[in-house]
Amino acid sequence: MSFGSGKLDVSFAQEILEDEKHKDVVSGLLDGSVNWYAEAAKPLKDELRVALRQASEERCVYCRRIPVVDPRTNASEHVEHFLDKSKEKYKRFIVSPFNLSISCNSCNIQKKTKDMLLADIDENSIPPTQCGQYHWLHPCYDDYFENIQIDKGWVYSIKHQAPAAAAAKNLIDECRLIVISEIEERKNAEVDSVFDEVLECMLNWKDDPNSTAEKVSSIMGRAREEVWKNI
Repeated sequence: MSFGSGKLDVSFAQEILEDEKHKDVVSGLLDGSVNWYAEAAKPLKDELRVALRQASEERCVYCRRIPVVDPRTNASEHVEHFLDKSKEKYKRFIVSPFNLSISCNSCNIQKKTKDMLLADIDENSIPPTQCGQYHWLHPCYDDYFENIQIDKGWVYSIKHQAPAAAAAKNLIDECRLIVISEIEERKNAEVDSVFDEVLECMLNWKDDPNSTAEKVSSIMGRAREEVWKNI
């Protein structure tokens, strides 16, 4: 199973941004006359969202899980601005490809408006493109899998000799990725409990197949109705 590429390739985004149909919106976003959340910006955002989702193999750039996307609202994923678009010093990067990615709602909430750049830059400079220059791993410049190991059960750890170990630690800690493994443990415990019940029933299959089938059906029905409450 792939968790996506180590670095996000967003070279495709420039073509979308330069499309004639988005020209006025892009200009408006840059000069502040169009708000990112305005209806006028929606077609551009939707196109970017689909392309970014494909580029990231439908995975959040921070936790590498697949968001459950509601096509009506896209409420479970965000077009993420790594350098927070609400900060005045980063507004000029609101449509910069290196600053765009897809994140799940949970990671987006944990990130909030954190300043991800370790060193200030002046208004004429662009952010660094080298590894290890950001507070969290940068989706385009830091290789996720050179820095973070994801083991079965969604257990996250910093790799030995990770080139951006500090950023990897900040991402794991501040994004609370440890909580994901705790959720998975609870889910696995519930699944194991159901499996054990079914297995116990199946031991009586030869003696009373009809009764056993009814019991198994009852267990599975209860599991579908109740297990989600404990996960």
